[in-house]
Amino acid sequence: MRFLLFDLDGTLIVSGGAGTRSLNRAFFELYGIEDALSKVPPPGRTDPEIVRDVFLVFMGREPEPEEYEKIFERYLKYLPHEINNPNYRVLPGVKEFL
Repeated sequence: MRFLLFDLDGTLIVSGGAGTRSLNRAFFELYGIEDALSKVPPPGRTDPEIVRDVFLVFMGREPEPEEYEKIFERYLKYLPHEINNPNYRVLPGVKEFL
């Protein structure tokens, strides 16, 4: 089996900041951190790297496995709502390619 990996945002889609808004909301609800990604810019990084760095910057430690799970549960809860915005779009040629 072969896999082909892509950087989604900016390569396959333009999210209009949906992921950032969802992750910021998750951090605020769980840890009271407002605008968490303002000090941890997401471009070019995986979601687990971003979460780890938010913990390091704001809490001075790495997250526990359960904390990753909680953050991603909330993140995925809010993401469908956030991608339902006029700035979210699939880039030209992507549907045909896939």
